[in-house]
Amino acid sequence: MKGFISYSHKDAHALTRLHDHMAVLHREGLIETWFDRNILAGQNIDFAISEKLHESNLFLLLVSPDFLASPYCTEMEMQRALGRHANGSAIVVPIIIEPCDWHATPLGSLKALPRDGQPISTWSNENAAYQDVVSELRRLILSLPDAPKPVYGVSLFDNPLGRSEQSTRYRAQKDFGAIDQAEFAQAAFDAMREHFEANLKEVEALDGVRTRFLSISATSFTCSIENRNRYRDVAHITVHCSNEYLGVGDITYCFQANAPLGTSNGWFSVEHDEYEMFIASTDFRNVNKRQMNPSEAAEMLWHIFLEQAGISYA
Repeated sequence: MKGFISYSHKDAHALTRLHDHMAVLHREGLIETWFDRNILAGQNIDFAISEKLHESNLFLLLVSPDFLASPYCTEMEMQRALGRHANGSAIVVPIIIEPCDWHATPLGSLKALPRDGQPISTWSNENAAYQDVVSELRRLILSLPDAPKPVYGVSLFDNPLGRSEQSTRYRAQKDFGAIDQAEFAQAAFDAMREHFEANLKEVEALDGVRTRFLSISATSFTCSIENRNRYRDVAHITVHCSNEYLGVGDITYCFQANAPLGTSNGWFSVEHDEYEMFIASTDFRNVNKRQMNPSEAAEMLWHIFLEQAGISYA
């Protein structure tokens, strides 16, 4: 999906933080975003922006007092985006950065992010606000009829047009070697690590909850949630990605802090059919395997971990 980010240059810090939080979406090939920093020296600025306004099918508007005060942002970029939204050729998503009178603008009729349109600057933990934005953007993209399929471990620099530019009507049989599977396992582990680290920051915004994340190495991380609302319960998990055969899966997890490699309460294995690789999960409570992509595996393990801490989605 091609995204256009409209923002006031006075809110450049917000653009940087949003771009950082969207790294996994970019890496998966779910979205390719463009903003005016991508204009090359010597290019005609107005032409470059107009061209991208025409090409993009998702518009992310970073709304603030400076954004609303900018004639270029509101009269050129926002109006063009809303016109595309009205004719059904694009989607406009307002992202409220600072408190402002955005409800009185045409954006007031749209669902804004983060949750309930609460400005990011008013959240006790701004990382939690950005994570809420990214989670909703992922849900939006994957809900579309022609939603791109996540491509893990593939950079948009390798596939600059993004998955959405490729045909999804056909697929070819492939052979997968040991290196392919090892790289897929590492990409899946990286997705889990990023998912846990980002979501822990959001959980820590809850009253009475403290979290800790530690990246042990490129192939191991451990984290904890202390829920002081429930008899000071502490939940731990350690996740390893092992290139060595240990009689279990490629990615193992143990409900202990800093658990050594070889201890396991469950595991994920990289498997494949004639067309693609996938993650299969196995644990000691359910021996039936479930086939998932890395994002689904990360979310599944995150849910299991939350249960240990007595926390769930609202």
